[in-house]
Amino acid sequence: MLAALALMLWVSEYRYLIQKTWRQESSNMDKLAGVAKEAIITKNDFLVVYYFKEYKRNPMVKSVALQLPDGQFSVHTDTRFMGTVRQDADGFWALSIEAPAMRHVKDAQENIRELAAPIYHGAEKLAVVRVEYYEEIVRQLILKELYVIMWGLVWVGVGVLLIGFFGAMLLALTFTRPIEQLVAAVRSIGEGKWEKRIDMERSDELGYLATEFNHMAKKLEDLYSAQQFFVRSLTHDLGAPLAGIRGYVDLWHDGVDLGSEKTQQALATMRVATDRMKRALQETLDLFKIRAGRMQLSKKPFSLRDLAAETVRILAPLGDARKMKIRVQSSVNNGEMDVFADRDKISQVITNLISNALKYTPQGAGDILVRIMKNEKATVLCVADKGPGMTDEDQKKIFLPFYRIQSDAAGEKIPGTGLGLAIAQGIVEAHNGRIWVESQLGKGTKFYFALPNEKS
Repeated sequence: MLAALALMLWVSEYRYLIQKTWRQESSNMDKLAGVAKEAIITKNDFLVVYYFKEYKRNPMVKSVALQLPDGQFSVHTDTRFMGTVRQDADGFWALSIEAPAMRHVKDAQENIRELAAPIYHGAEKLAVVRVEYYEEIVRQLILKELYVIMWGLVWVGVGVLLIGFFGAMLLALTFTRPIEQLVAAVRSIGEGKWEKRIDMERSDELGYLATEFNHMAKKLEDLYSAQQFFVRSLTHDLGAPLAGIRGYVDLWHDGVDLGSEKTQQALATMRVATDRMKRALQETLDLFKIRAGRMQLSKKPFSLRDLAAETVRILAPLGDARKMKIRVQSSVNNGEMDVFADRDKISQVITNLISNALKYTPQGAGDILVRIMKNEKATVLCVADKGPGMTDEDQKKIFLPFYRIQSDAAGEKIPGTGLGLAIAQGIVEAHNGRIWVESQLGKGTKFYFALPNEKS
């Protein structure tokens, strides 16, 4: 009797989880199609590529693609199919649908379930979003969750039999309810409710688990907020220059004669705008290369002191414009080949740290000091400013991608994408080095990075 009841519960819960999973994925398809539509209309290819790559991180997902009406894959997470044209039965299936649809595909190796959703702009079909899922992985994930639930029920049943009614009530209060809280919280995070926390004051393993869960949820919330801010920031950083360029182009297209002087000013403005867009995109590509482990290093011995001095000479006019000097102090001999690293990449790190110091230090507040020190194992470079400093919370997040302190001591908005320090951290760690920050509010900030000595 109990076995039959357990089997019924198993089958019922399994069907429920299957249905819930595909309902959730269908809902996600609507969001995915919405992002793709916005990207097509605004011609923002970066947005759809980034979003598709993030969506592909789901272990259930085999591939995500955007197929145009002519059968061409304009975006595909499997780069082998990027730009190819699919005009066979599989291609025509997706192109022929008028509303979101689902189908099963079976080949010699695996079972695939595919969801597709057409994208319309008015009556015009712009494209079709296609997502393929591994049915076996979906089944395994659901079975894993079922095992957790069923084993919990088994232990609760055993407790009821051994301890009796009062023991079961005690177990429900001290064990089952916290587990339910944890499961509910995990599901909330899975649904994108990043603010979810567990209020559980316990000193046992469940209390420890709840504490660790809250820490994890906080980090996820911070990363999500930073990514959202980055998308808005990058959209602004690209949108504003494009709008300016478009304005001048429209004037010339309409035959407006701006005159020689204003035409030269317009061209200079357009050059600055394109440089700004190029810089924002290049920082994004650099971060993706670091995260994907594709950053190539061309290492050779060089003097960190000489590189720092060279970088300071280049950035000196920026300091002069803000009425501050950039000074170099070093305990390393001039010309001594003290590190073995990619000179251009380390130059990028130094430039980023000094540029940040210049941005956040109020005009005329004091000089920027670049110090180079050396011990038996590493050469250390420090960039110290006399800016407003950072809170402990800012110091914990400062190397997160897309995170940045939005204003200086005077409340002025600081431009940038928030990727520079994340890229600097990736470069230093790729050299087996370490980067860190020390700061106090009102007492300035010091950024350090250490690289192994050439012979260490």
